[in-house]
Amino acid sequence: MTEDDCLYDYELVADADMRRIKRRAMRVLERVHSSTGMYHLTEENRARLTPLRDGLPVSQVATEHEADEIAAALHEEMPWMGPATEVV
Repeated sequence: MTEDDCLYDYELVADADMRRIKRRAMRVLERVHSSTGMYHLTEENRARLTPLRDGLPVSQVATEHEADEIAAALHEEMPWMGPATEVV
């Protein structure tokens, strides 16, 4: 086999086809990322959420008093969440 017999990548796929392949690959990648629901987040924020990947333990609120205590703690820590916690 001589060097004249070798085919290079650019000889196998036309430029237009290569652009089409790249465009489709980007669409597939975007769809995979958007299916996670975290595509809009920065890499830093995604990394911060990684420990929550397997979920968190959930418990039931036993009494209305306990719910009020939880709401008060949330209001204290995150006052901007007031309207959301009032609805819940």
